[in-house]
Formats: sequence, structure tokens, C-alpha cells
Amino acid sequence: PACLLLYPAVNPAVAPPPSLSVLQAKEKFFLGDAVTLVCTTPPSVTGKRSYQLFGEAGWALSEISERNNYTHKFTLTKMQDRGPHFCSYSFEKAQRLFSSPRSEALIIEIEDPLPQPLLMVESPLGEVMRGDLLRIICKAPGNATERRFHFYRDGREFPHRKAGSENNASEREDILNNGMVLHFLHASPQHSGNFTCKYEEKMHGRWIPSLTSQAVNVNINSNKRGNSWFLLLRFLVVGGCFFTINGLILLFF
Repeated sequence: PACLLLYPAVNPAVAPPPSLSVLQAKEKFFLGDAVTLVCTTPPSVTGKRSYQLFGEAGWALSEISERNNYTHKFTLTKMQDRGPHFCSYSFEKAQRLFSSPRSEALIIEIEDPLPQPLLMVESPLGEVMRGDLLRIICKAPGNATERRFHFYRDGREFPHRKAGSENNASEREDILNNGMVLHFLHASPQHSGNFTCKYEEKMHGRWIPSLTSQAVNVNINSNKRGNSWFLLLRFLVVGGCFFTINGLILLFF
């Protein structure tokens, strides 16, 4: 009997194959979509049974229930989640353990994700000093009728502040419908961090996210005397020397 429990007999007459379905029937799935799989046993099967659900990507899970169906909800996070999925069940009858054949394959097709955008940092003086102008640009390839962009700092979405709400306020503005700018009039150390961005396109009546851009580390130099002050000081020194020399020449003549 122990051997029978370890190796259940596959008998379709006693344990007919279950059916596997998906609640959210869509023509196309995209990364980020939620999928609910339902494994249903035939009405002739009663009592406690153990459900097994598995995919071709190598994942599997099991659940014990007395219901005639088992529901599993998950999110499509990687392309390996696509492909055929199966389920089966096992139960004990007359002190023997029987296992059903696996269900027919349920194919989940995942569309290729939208390409990642390009994230750029622009500062007129190269190194970003406190108080300097800072522009973080997220540009998407190609053109689309409807897009929306998201910026992230250290993995969390960066909040949008209305321009003029504070001294270090930021504002967003569209660029030719294929990009967006995070514009800091006065950069401060609180704007430092690891920045990424992504965009969404409206397709098939819903917003489809892109891959995340490459990360760019933004470091705001907290030195009060920024590059802009250094350039102004250099201009005054060089200009002052120029006028001093000309004045001496004029005095000599």
C-alpha cells in the first residue's frame, strides 16, 4: 500500500482528465497582464483531491481541495511564462491513490514587449551642481498616437510636482510625442539617485508597458559654489585682467 501511495496509478476510467481554462480570455497577452487559470475535474470525481498545475517553463505547484476546480492567479513577468500549460489531479479511492492524465494543453501567447526607451541626462555644465539646470529625458523609439511616460528613482516612481510649487520644483513636457523631460530648474541633492524610465502605448484598447530603460546615476554636487559661479568668477578675472592691461597701455601713451 505504501508503494501505491508513492506511485499512484494513472487510470482514465477512475480519474478522467481535467480541463484547463483561463478566465481572462484575450487575443493577446502582454507582460504585466494578470492570468487566472482554472483546473476543473469531471463531475464524477468527488471528495478530497490534490491538484497539480505546471507549465513548460519548468514551474509547478499543487493544492489540496474538495472543490471540483482549482484556481491559480499569477502575473506574466517574463517571456518564459508563455507556452503550453497543463493540470492534473490525484485522489484516493478504496485505499488506492489514482492520478488522472494531464489536461489538454492551454497555450498562452505573450506578445513581444515594447522596446526600452533611452534615458539621457542633460546639464549645460556637464557635472551637475546644486542650483544648476538639470534635464532628464526619456525618449521612446518610433512614433505612436498615444503614449505616456513614467520616471523612477531608486526603483520607485518619481512624483510629479507642478512647476512653481517650490524652489526645486520639476515639470514634465512632451517632446514631439516620442519623449518626455523631467525638468529641474534648480537641482538639489534630493534629486540625486538611480534614474530609469519606461513608457506605455495604447494598443488594443489598453495601455501596454515597455521594457525599462537602462539606469542612469544622477549625482548632484552639494558644493554651494557651483560650476556656474566658477565660470562667472573666471570671466570676471579674465575680463578684469584684460581691462587692466588696456588701461595701463592707454596711460602709458
